[in-house]
Amino acid sequence: VALPVNDIIFEGEGGSGFITSGAFPIMFDLNGKNGITFRNLKFTADHANCTAISDGGVAHSFDLTVESCQFLQGAQAWFSAIVLTDNASPNAGHIVRDCQIFSTDRGIFIERPETCLVSHCLVNEVGVVGTYGIEISNTAYAGEGHSVVESCSVQGYEVGVQLTGESHVLRDSFLAGS
Repeated sequence: VALPVNDIIFEGEGGSGFITSGAFPIMFDLNGKNGITFRNLKFTADHANCTAISDGGVAHSFDLTVESCQFLQGAQAWFSAIVLTDNASPNAGHIVRDCQIFSTDRGIFIERPETCLVSHCLVNEVGVVGTYGIEISNTAYAGEGHSVVESCSVQGYEVGVQLTGESHVLRDSFLAGS
């Protein structure tokens, strides 16, 4: 689904969620939209090589909030849960908080992050080498950074947490089998 407008809130209660119904590479494409929120939802993967939330690498988005969500393995595991890779300008103001993620390649990947927060997340790898639990940029960009990964538990990935760039902070987190 390519999101059509800014400032959409997807909020669930009582087990609300989404299940992949086909082999689509991206379940929710931010499509350059800003102020998108996903809250209290279950995302279940039933097809391989799918990503739950992404900017598709070509359309820049700001202020994504994903909180109290679960990215669960169904018939398959998520390839990645959240991937924001448009690098035309900084990815600013994204918040991922209080989430559970089970994926095979990357749990969370934010390229060119600026003042982003990943907090109180459980990120588990489900069986592949060459993987990253939380990747905050893989290229350093001068003057960008200031993102925080805090109070997270990351397990099983080849690289638990990678912070590339200026002034990123990793604090009070647990890394196991990484």
